[in-house]
Amino acid sequence: MRMRIRFLFVWLKAILRRKPMFTSKQSVLSFRVMPWDCVLRYMGNDRYHCFMDLGRMDLAYHLDLITVLRIKNLQPQVAGCFVRHYRPLKRFDRFVLRTYIAHIDGVSVWMAHDFEKDGIIYCSAISKLVALSGSYIFKFDFLNTNQHLLWKPPYKTNKNIHQLFDQGNALLKELSSIPFC
Repeated sequence: MRMRIRFLFVWLKAILRRKPMFTSKQSVLSFRVMPWDCVLRYMGNDRYHCFMDLGRMDLAYHLDLITVLRIKNLQPQVAGCFVRHYRPLKRFDRFVLRTYIAHIDGVSVWMAHDFEKDGIIYCSAISKLVALSGSYIFKFDFLNTNQHLLWKPPYKTNKNIHQLFDQGNALLKELSSIPFC
């Protein structure tokens, strides 16, 4: 219930600044870890995914991708997510979530998420998104022409994100080569 209140605030904030802003290719949201987000004293792993949903939604409004999804009647789905935790976020810590598009191929969009506190990255994640229309996966041909949507961060996360992306692809290749009985 409490995450829905955060969702409502992020949604209203995104609606109020409705015009697309291609000058800033990332979504920057500020949050505080509340006691209901914690397992004992630290933020639980499930809450990281909830915050990433908020970041993805804000970025979709920020880049005006929501209108394309609505016009074509598409449903965005997270196909996979790779998360690396460096440090735990404690109760009442204030942190910043940065979300940006890291990679675009024909079918999926890879979004990177950085949870940082005081300029230090506490968690990095990459999520693979696809858009479904009925029973088929929509191809993002219109995004391939918009390479200006890609954002490369000026800090060290870029290397970590690419390592995480490569490890995720290697893991997917390894899993697809294992025969299931």
